[in-house]
Amino acid sequence: MSRTKNFDEMKVLHKILLLFRQKGYHQASLEDILRSGGISKQSMYDTYGDKRQVFLKAFRLYREESVKALFDLVQEELNKEVSAIDILRNMIFPGKTPDETVKGCLMINTMIELKEKDDEISIEINKLLLSLAEIIRLLVKRGQMNGEITDRLPVDHITEVLLNTRNGIQVNQHYEMPLDMMHNIANWTIDLIRVKNRKFPAPSISPA
Repeated sequence: MSRTKNFDEMKVLHKILLLFRQKGYHQASLEDILRSGGISKQSMYDTYGDKRQVFLKAFRLYREESVKALFDLVQEELNKEVSAIDILRNMIFPGKTPDETVKGCLMINTMIELKEKDDEISIEINKLLLSLAEIIRLLVKRGQMNGEITDRLPVDHITEVLLNTRNGIQVNQHYEMPLDMMHNIANWTIDLIRVKNRKFPAPSISPA
């Protein structure tokens, strides 16, 4: 006979997710997880599994919510006629995170920290990378259609460069590169794909 849970599974998972974003996988102890979630050890194992399993569930939640939030933001910005190239610039490096306890992107931090092979975590990371690439590709296409972004390079090539630049900046953020240097890298990368010496209206095309 199963026990009745006296806590909200999703709310607790959000709290544990924040812990992993703040401390990383290895530095977050079992005691930290139980304390942050406000649950007992038995409740954690019954509901989420062991530490690796709860991390996997938290990472999956992070992937789903971050992709949805980013796509919603892109739609909102396009509907406000913000240029595709400006949205891409902000995607590469929006600036310092409002939460000072969180360093960088959980995906990048996980790739740095969990060097040992873990197929399930690798699958989640790859899904997130593919989702980010699709959003970038959408914006590059919009930018080329509106004359903001050069069409001398294929969409996929520009997408790969921008995604790699974003990820590289996130790695540097993990190692506390100065903020102005990260902004400069983002600006210089965008300048390389910008159509020079011409002015174009902001795109008014909403996402498909």
